[in-house]
Amino acid sequence: MDTNKNKGMYIETIVNNSIKFYCLNKIALFRKQGLQIKVISVNDDNVVGKLASKCDVDYYGIYKGRFIAIETKQTKNNFFDIRNILDHQIDFLTNIINYGGLSYLIIYFQNSNTVYFIEYQKFYFSFIKSTTAKKRIYEVWFTKNATKLEVIYPGRVDFIKKIEL
Repeated sequence: MDTNKNKGMYIETIVNNSIKFYCLNKIALFRKQGLQIKVISVNDDNVVGKLASKCDVDYYGIYKGRFIAIETKQTKNNFFDIRNILDHQIDFLTNIINYGGLSYLIIYFQNSNTVYFIEYQKFYFSFIKSTTAKKRIYEVWFTKNATKLEVIYPGRVDFIKKIEL
């Protein structure tokens, strides 16, 4: 798969494969959050529309009785720009924690072909809440502070094993 096309689609394909596996094996139930689109006009094969509302996170689900929210991101750089996590996503991930759920980020670095899994709360206090934090987080930080996920054949990651209840 060409990871330079369709920004974010590679990691979402991997996570989609993972959640299908979890569902088929009755391990956990996750859903991909769909985009809500308002159709403006339809002419033959052309549909014109606009986003009806913002999507909170990419995935949500339940595992061992706990609500879990996951946001996936992908970067072609050797750093992750925290501005890629939008304000409404920060609010949603934070609220999930405040209500007793669990929030995570899955970040894929294209250059090293590496997937990282990190608790959102750790990320939040290190970068978003911190007034001295930089906007760019270099991959070396993730190697020390996040869990590396191996891509398993046929194209999935096992993030459930990394969730601590």
